[in-house]
Amino acid sequence: MEYGGEEYIAGRIEDALADRHEMFRYAGSSRQLLESGIIGQVLLPQKTYYNSEVFRDLQQEQRRNRHDVWVIHNVFPALSPSVYAAARDLGVPIVQYLHNYRLSCANGYFLNHGQPCQRCAQGNFWPAFTTGCWRDSRAISGWMGVILQKMRNDDIFRQVRRWVTPSENQKNIHIRMGLPASRIDVVPYYLSVDTPLPPPAPQGGVLFLGRLSPEKGVDVLLRAWAHISSKGRPLLIAGTGPEEVRLKELAAQLQLQNVRWLGFVPRREQEELWSQSAFSIVPSIWHEPYPLSFLEAWKNGRPFVASRIGAMAEVLADGRGGLLADPTSAESLAHQIQSYLDSPDQVVRAGREGHAKLLKENDKQLWMERFERVLERAIDPNVVSDAAVAGSQVATETFHACTLFDSGFLAKGLALLASLHRQGTPFRLHVFAMDDFAADYLERLGDPSLVVIRKLEFEDSDLLRVKKERTRAEYYWTCASSALLYCLDKLGLPRCTYLDADLCFYAPPQLLETMMGDHSIAITPHSYAAAYDQNRLHGVYCVQYVTIRNDERGLRALRWWRDRCIEWCYNKVEEGRFGDQKYLDDWPERFEGVKVLDGPGIGLAPWNCRNYEIRPRDPQGWICRDISDGAEGPLTFFHFHELRFYPQDRIKLVAGGYEIPAAIRKHLYAPYLRELLRLAKEITTQHPGSNPLAIAPPDLPKMVGAKIYARLNPAFSDHYLSLQEALTD
Repeated sequence: MEYGGEEYIAGRIEDALADRHEMFRYAGSSRQLLESGIIGQVLLPQKTYYNSEVFRDLQQEQRRNRHDVWVIHNVFPALSPSVYAAARDLGVPIVQYLHNYRLSCANGYFLNHGQPCQRCAQGNFWPAFTTGCWRDSRAISGWMGVILQKMRNDDIFRQVRRWVTPSENQKNIHIRMGLPASRIDVVPYYLSVDTPLPPPAPQGGVLFLGRLSPEKGVDVLLRAWAHISSKGRPLLIAGTGPEEVRLKELAAQLQLQNVRWLGFVPRREQEELWSQSAFSIVPSIWHEPYPLSFLEAWKNGRPFVASRIGAMAEVLADGRGGLLADPTSAESLAHQIQSYLDSPDQVVRAGREGHAKLLKENDKQLWMERFERVLERAIDPNVVSDAAVAGSQVATETFHACTLFDSGFLAKGLALLASLHRQGTPFRLHVFAMDDFAADYLERLGDPSLVVIRKLEFEDSDLLRVKKERTRAEYYWTCASSALLYCLDKLGLPRCTYLDADLCFYAPPQLLETMMGDHSIAITPHSYAAAYDQNRLHGVYCVQYVTIRNDERGLRALRWWRDRCIEWCYNKVEEGRFGDQKYLDDWPERFEGVKVLDGPGIGLAPWNCRNYEIRPRDPQGWICRDISDGAEGPLTFFHFHELRFYPQDRIKLVAGGYEIPAAIRKHLYAPYLRELLRLAKEITTQHPGSNPLAIAPPDLPKMVGAKIYARLNPAFSDHYLSLQEALTD
């Protein structure tokens, strides 16, 4: 196989694990599958969708040898998703190492005919079919989209106990795809240093070592070379692949000098190649997870110049061991290459720095220790639970939060306030009162933990300008980021968390702040149940709990978000936007210092609660258990989204037809409803005619439609019911 391939990486991982564990290897051959004769070609689509032979083989092997865990690298196309089905039937935990983006991309590279493309990342695979992005075939690309959609429907993302990525960048992209953040571990590849460090060759050639395929960006390298004064030093291109003919034609067209095409160089001959090279180039145009070529450069004491994309930006975040260029920019790449060509001392120094980083950060023993922890968590998800660690170290610092609501949400806002008081930890809740009744009532409470801010105090010219063109709900969404900015900028809070007013806390919020650590931003994913997946439409993350620290990284993200919300914030899906929420989708990739708070009990809500069970922890708290793997954590808060009150003691528990388990209706919804009714009674007794529950007639067409649909579709729950029914469940 060619250098850097997935099979080579998988082989190295297998070799390392074999030093400590009994191993059984099961592999499928894509070539054998694709060259299986006429009958095989007829059966090919079915085998890639579900390979029954693989299913039987794995079941028999597991029954014979009772393996503790399966480590998966890639099931496409030869093995098929039948691997997951076999593991599910047998109850075997899975660890999957992610080497590309195949789970949400037909070709696995997020490239479409040589151009970056992530249109299918969140589960809409129609673009794969329309563009034929894999093997230049609409049929093959579309069929792969069907298979990937089935994996989502089968909830494979939650079946796998631990996902492993070699870089934070790849982890963040997979979170955006819909993988649970709390189940993704970052374990960079290792590379053993088993030979003496060769002497530097700062006057040597410039090396590209890898496959000649579109994602590698060799055409950008050639265009960059046209701008370089190489001073007689050669560009060494070692590799072969589907782009070889086109790239040679491009080199001739550009009239490039000193380009040597070496073809495929076996590993045993690469030592001499490195001895002739001053540094190497990694010009990839895709989000390469963790290219081994840069580790090989460091092993040989050579620095590298790479595209600022994928793992490379984090690998060189400290500025040691290499240089970064703007991806796809020949001019930027040329500038960085020229700087090394002109500075031989810098090349030698950077090569030594890279070698030292390799020994420290990519050591085999370190990799083994990291991966052993992954295996432990796969077998026992609670062995080192992040939530459990945070729960044992809850900070006692004041929790600064903000929310916004008007008099129609007053009872819910007071329930949020009461739930924070019940935790017994210090907090300050800054309420942006959106009408005078709410502001007056809250101020009369005289609660020292409550800060009331009237809308006239924080509405600026930008907010007032867009207010008239948005509905009330849309305007309130627009204001969320502005409220956070007001707390940090005007009030000078060290950090602040925006809370939706219909949250209820069951554990101290400081638990989440402890999990946040030194990060500047914390966000919570929707963690949709597979049947309700709306990541693509309504966003990966929910603007229910957003923490921003008052530092450069936090303020940069917050001001960007606020500007976007001023530009566009509507209750509709348009051009990849939805309200204020879809803007958060790429925050872990776009901004530094982002922590995704995820795990059992964090952000329980109607759209995900069917995946969990709860049991009492103490008189006020609950333990939340993930049904898929048994992982547990304290229930921090529940989001009572879209709970509506109607005349004649009727309610709607939630919109969307979500399944709400009976235990959650009894132990969470019923007490919350009682508290709302008590608070509303107190308010209306003092202020007859007020409406603190926003009681209004239902939208009759929607209600009738929901009831009819619920009768026709058992998976859709009808949540229009009487208060008596809700309180006695």
